[in-house]
Amino acid sequence: GRVRIVGMHDAAFAADADGCRAAGIDALIARPLDPAMLFALVERDEAPAVRGPVDVDDILERLDGDTDLFAQLALLFLEDSPQRLSELNTALSRGDASRLRFVAHAMKGTAGNLSAPALFTAAGRLEQCAVQHRLEEAPLMVRQVADETGRVAAYLREAVVETAALASNAS
Repeated sequence: GRVRIVGMHDAAFAADADGCRAAGIDALIARPLDPAMLFALVERDEAPAVRGPVDVDDILERLDGDTDLFAQLALLFLEDSPQRLSELNTALSRGDASRLRFVAHAMKGTAGNLSAPALFTAAGRLEQCAVQHRLEEAPLMVRQVADETGRVAAYLREAVVETAALASNAS
């Protein structure tokens, strides 16, 4: 068979798919690496799907398939994340490691609840940076959290619309 090319980066999402396919990449997978997902992408015969910044299958499994609850969680994230990012930037500008740690920890928990592994990882790194008072590294890490938050938010906006459409078609 043909050798499959799988690209991996910090936040593989649907907007990247066209450019990557044009470059000859068969699939994208987000970090952290999921060996089972990588194996499935490499070994399957049909064209693999792009894995987004939110593992919708995982979150829906944990929510017993409750798409309404998923939509509510997504909307809460969309409403709350701008304030959280503002709090991170304020803590950063004040050199407040304690507040930086607190907000990063809260965002890490939210990312875990939403099955958003790249955001979870970025927020966890920022949290550890703040715990260890390595504030010289914090601006880059805050930017990474902001970038991942933007990717998750864009993905969730789309997913909520799709979920609402599926729910209305089912009724």
